[in-house]
Amino acid sequence: MKDEPIGGDPYYGAEDREYLDRDPIQPDLLPKELNLLRWKLSQKAKQEPKFVFYTLYDRIYRNDVLEAAWKRVGRYGKASGVDGKTREKVEREPGGVAAFLQEIQSELKGKRYLAQAVRRVYIPKGNTGKMRPLGIPTLKDRVVQMAVVVILEPIFEADFQDCSYGFRPKRSTHQALEQIRENIEDGLPDIYDADLQGYFDSIPHDKLMACVEMRVSDRSVLGLIRMWLKAPIVEEKEGKNLPPTTRDKGTPQGGVVSPLLANVYLHWFETVFHRQGGPAHWAKARLVRFKATCIETTLHRRSFPDRTSSPKHRPLATSTSWAAALSKAEPRALSKGKPPAFRGRISGSWDDDYDDDYDDDYE
Repeated sequence: MKDEPIGGDPYYGAEDREYLDRDPIQPDLLPKELNLLRWKLSQKAKQEPKFVFYTLYDRIYRNDVLEAAWKRVGRYGKASGVDGKTREKVEREPGGVAAFLQEIQSELKGKRYLAQAVRRVYIPKGNTGKMRPLGIPTLKDRVVQMAVVVILEPIFEADFQDCSYGFRPKRSTHQALEQIRENIEDGLPDIYDADLQGYFDSIPHDKLMACVEMRVSDRSVLGLIRMWLKAPIVEEKEGKNLPPTTRDKGTPQGGVVSPLLANVYLHWFETVFHRQGGPAHWAKARLVRFKATCIETTLHRRSFPDRTSSPKHRPLATSTSWAAALSKAEPRALSKGKPPAFRGRISGSWDDDYDDDYDDDYE
């Protein structure tokens, strides 16, 4: 399996691929049957925006799904998790990769799979002199997380707004910058820049799950996600492992499923931004988001400062940031079946009229 094809057009920016520690999902390299399944999931989600998928778990441990997941995370020369297992070690074990994937399939099918602790390391954060925490799941956990991404990505991609560019198929940093340039050329010269500090580490688990449950009700799939969110964190100091720590917020940077979950959470902020009564309407503003950085362009220089209290400024061009508005835009968990509301000036009512009809034509 050392000569697996990678070719085709990149589906994520180069920076994203390195950050994710995995190869992008490229439909032209997936088996025909798996491509068809993802297409059906996507079409179902697009045609029925309020449909909640309730039978997905058995798709996750399909042979073709696990093999596709392995090809994207089972790379040579990558860091190991707490168990020390790497691709090189897997290939030297009896049965090699085939036995490794069969073991994962058996555990998932028998619902015996348990996520292991996440190994935390620190890497330089650009040229800031600061360090970024990076969580490294075990190789087995990365494969299962990637399998979940293979199945869930087409569902949530059907919902995501066009304004988001980070960790998404066929989208990149350059496209985000090009959109900002086009916005300026369209006569929206004022730029507001908001960077959500420590975003991955600060997402509340209960509110994140409320967002996921807007589209997925399969308890086994939701259980996998909760398991990864609650997985203990293990850090090393002076060559020794510190006692594991737990958390009630955050999804580890470095986790394969984390970028998708981060996009799911911020999707509802973007929805509020564009809904009737949101800044896209009353300020004629346009939003561009890449990862946790939000860029808003507008004709009205005073639009956001007028509606937020004492924003902490980080100028990008001619005006101030609206980080205060984003800090208030935190989804709170509501009853099952309702979208999360948002606090602050940009909040409002939602349509609670949801279909209860289910069918299996996405099988």
